[in-house]
Amino acid sequence: MFSKRFYAVLLTSLFIFNYTSINTEAMASQSSSEAAATPNNSADFQDVIVRFKDKPGQAELHAFKGLGGEVSNVFTIIPAVSGKLPAKAIEALKNNPQVEVVELDVAVQALEYTPENELGNSWGVDSVNADAAHAIGYSGEGVKVAVLDSGVNFNHFDLQDNFDFSANELGYDFVSDDFYPEDVFGHGTHVAGTLAAASNGFGIVGVAPNAQIVALRVLDDNGEGTASRIIEALQWIQNYNAAHPDSPIRITNNSYGTGSNSSQLREAFDVLASSGVLHIGSAGNDGSAAGNGNNVSYPARYASVVAVAALDKNNQRASFSSTGSDVEIAAPGVAVLSTWKDGSNFAGPQPFSFAGYAGEYFIEASGTSMASPHVAGVAALLMASDPSYTAEAVRNKMNQTAVDLGDTGKDNLYGYGLVDASSALGIVPGTNTPPVAYDQTVNTTQNTSVEITLIAADPDGDSMTYMIASGPENGTVGGSGPDITYTPNAAFTGTDTFVYEVKDSAGATDTATVTINVAPPIAPARTVDLIVQMSATTRKINKINYVWATAKVKVMEAGAQVADATVTGHWEDATTSLNSGNAGANGTVSFTSEKLIQSTEQRMFTFVVDSVSIGDVNFTIGGQTTSSIIK
Repeated sequence: MFSKRFYAVLLTSLFIFNYTSINTEAMASQSSSEAAATPNNSADFQDVIVRFKDKPGQAELHAFKGLGGEVSNVFTIIPAVSGKLPAKAIEALKNNPQVEVVELDVAVQALEYTPENELGNSWGVDSVNADAAHAIGYSGEGVKVAVLDSGVNFNHFDLQDNFDFSANELGYDFVSDDFYPEDVFGHGTHVAGTLAAASNGFGIVGVAPNAQIVALRVLDDNGEGTASRIIEALQWIQNYNAAHPDSPIRITNNSYGTGSNSSQLREAFDVLASSGVLHIGSAGNDGSAAGNGNNVSYPARYASVVAVAALDKNNQRASFSSTGSDVEIAAPGVAVLSTWKDGSNFAGPQPFSFAGYAGEYFIEASGTSMASPHVAGVAALLMASDPSYTAEAVRNKMNQTAVDLGDTGKDNLYGYGLVDASSALGIVPGTNTPPVAYDQTVNTTQNTSVEITLIAADPDGDSMTYMIASGPENGTVGGSGPDITYTPNAAFTGTDTFVYEVKDSAGATDTATVTINVAPPIAPARTVDLIVQMSATTRKINKINYVWATAKVKVMEAGAQVADATVTGHWEDATTSLNSGNAGANGTVSFTSEKLIQSTEQRMFTFVVDSVSIGDVNFTIGGQTTSSIIK
């Protein structure tokens, strides 16, 4: 069915790797046409596509071969052939009355891609509101999407459910001429994951997790191919749909491009589009930070292809994303985490596996190559929601419901704006109850930080984010809500405040105020050491023998006597009276117990010091605080 092909020009994958050994700024500024300027053509032969006035037959093939040409492909989607032709014979063939056009088999590029070092999640799925579609059962089921790329690792745990492993349903390998389009380069696997990775609780989830992928390998092991190879793939889809009228391929994703126009490539896209196939393509990575220029790549530049620009997580156009009037819509294309072919990478950071799933690899990448499958996935959601939707109706619906970005209306940077699956599907958001933030007061002392947990609740159980809305004026706040740290300015005392805002996942907000009382520093506690000496006295009073005890308490601070200290204590054992007195200049105060009539039994007198103070200052007591004597 497919004859041997000879390729003279390059078709490479349109995605970007950032790593230290490559000057990515230089890469971003290099245009697709510059990259295409080194085809495989020799001085003697050129790879060409020749369009005839009629369907190529024996006469047309004889005209091509008669000039020394070698035919690679005979197309049916357009009346053309591709192959090698001696350079000197090109003008002669152009003069043949059977020939309409002779053009070089132009080079196309898959936009270079940049894997990122940080791991992320499927943020793009949330950004295009595909999760809202999933929540009510829209998943792309029953829709076939052809991924024209470097092949796909269809055995990946997150992709295997998206393929029909019956005969000839995986797709086709136009590099090796077989029905086994395995990915060696990696780009196609990444694109496929963004489009349709399974919702299985593992790894990532795609925009349309139940869509069926048909992998058409048009890029080789180095991410290179030719325009004629793409025409072959489009023709394959035409033949496939003719053989499967009840379950045709309805969408193509084209994450590659060229700076050179090919009228034959354009017509092949147009022919397939006229049959009801929706083409989605990467706008290109030839943009500038300023957003100037008209540099959208082909085939995205063709009228029959939706040109997709790349956005970052803040819905800002990626600086590399191509610009111009042909930009139609935008989607996430920066730091997009998706599936990968295996544990190796031809350049840059290496892929990783999630814990418990060794051998299933993922990587983050940036490029309009990553943006295009987001839009293809949304298109699949729409077609699955209503099989009667035509390709043109889906295209219009996505444009009409996109979130307008940049200048009002369609512009050269964002097109109609960010594709929005929820709005395109007409999903009415449920009633949302806003979160509640609570005021609170905390205390600290001068020059002392205090940890604060912001208090908020969401009645719907939505996730919440926190931010400082205003203040504080006399300190700083650090950390990530709800757990933050307030640090007063040096030497500040008094009351400071700040207002924080809490926002739920639906965008509803509430605010509250935190008050911080910053007290002067507390003087360090003063410690005194005590020496308690006991003595006993026996004396006859009015012919009766009495006995009592005396406790002499000496108060010392830092080795010095403390005068005027008030010492309070009490007696235990033989007597239980309370005593209080002031120390004299020598730091000593004496306490006398009650007098007891002497008996033959011995008695124990014990004195316990309870507190020591001077004025309002209470001392921490150290040393000896109690003493006893038996008499």
